[in-house]
Amino acid sequence: MKSPRYFIDMSVEELFCWKDVWFPVYCCYELALIQDRALFRSCADMVVAVKWNKDILYFTNIVESLTLNLHCYCIQADSSDFGNSRVISPTKTEVKDIIRTKGGRNSSAHMDVINIMALRDFQMLGYELLGKPRTFKQTPPGFNKEIKKNATEIYTSISKKRINGGETMHSSLFELFDNVITLDVETTGIDSKKDEIIELAAIRTEKGKGSADEFDLLVTLSKGRTLPTEITRLTGISESQLINEGVSKRTVCERIEAMLSHKNTLVVAYNAQFDLCFLYFLLKESGNPAALKNAKYLDALTVYKDRQPYPHKLSDAVAAYELNTQNTHRAIDDTRATIELMCAMEKEKNDLPRYVNLFGYNPRYGISGQRISSVKYVQQPYNAARKLYE
Repeated sequence: MKSPRYFIDMSVEELFCWKDVWFPVYCCYELALIQDRALFRSCADMVVAVKWNKDILYFTNIVESLTLNLHCYCIQADSSDFGNSRVISPTKTEVKDIIRTKGGRNSSAHMDVINIMALRDFQMLGYELLGKPRTFKQTPPGFNKEIKKNATEIYTSISKKRINGGETMHSSLFELFDNVITLDVETTGIDSKKDEIIELAAIRTEKGKGSADEFDLLVTLSKGRTLPTEITRLTGISESQLINEGVSKRTVCERIEAMLSHKNTLVVAYNAQFDLCFLYFLLKESGNPAALKNAKYLDALTVYKDRQPYPHKLSDAVAAYELNTQNTHRAIDDTRATIELMCAMEKEKNDLPRYVNLFGYNPRYGISGQRISSVKYVQQPYNAARKLYE
């Protein structure tokens, strides 16, 4: 996707957009040109550098300076002949490498996670952060927040189009509600009283306006807690990421409380009982649990069970409705997948309002977690003959 002309001069390079992430791609020799690699300051979320050159030290210095000068992530891809493939973030030197590998007999692929939303949020802050603890290095001289602001508006418009923005998304729900908050959490385990949220993402859609607010935040663990290796394997989130990129529990509470403060709000999640129990205990510990009292709730999993046969994971729903957004076990992706799923199910049958504050549960296992006082719980066996609300 070509960047808009007012955004940047595109006569030399192109800025690509993939799933709301903006990035240019350079071959190694192009990185040697200072003016070319400086083109996308304030615009790019990351730079992809494809390199095949034995002068490893030279390009290491270029890539490290590029990451700080453009204030973005850098993905450097090399072959095993020379090595030094890496993912770098604009942070302090000792933690800048998210992943790095050198040499080897065979070429290999490595995977890790970068938090684009956290970087964008940080870049919009001012120099009042100087001298205070922070996740990233301060933005460099010449970094233009107005350009970044314009870029954020473009990101938002793309998100609106992808989730069928405005009142076309869950249109029947907007006959009852002014705001719909779709959210997802990633956690250290399945026990909401003992385990913790490690990532929370939420998108608020406003009646008549479409996507109005969103965030995706990693959350630091409580002192003395560790992240189970199976959770890292499932989500791709590492303990070092939570340390370096995570925000405090209080900060997360403030963000979700601000969303919930809007009047006439519906909260939607896939397996909402799970997400809401974790959110309640987070707010109870570090925020204001009363923020949940004024909202109503809709469980996308309950709706999906009434529509499709077993199995009922979010990934099954993505496949069943051939959705564009994938279930990745990352909170923001799963939130967007849930929005897209809700749109697909509404087109199939316009009965979503019938599921407000109505949660199904497996009669074999009972209700998981703490009951929500405003919710009606009804047994929902697999492949039920009639709708839950009938």
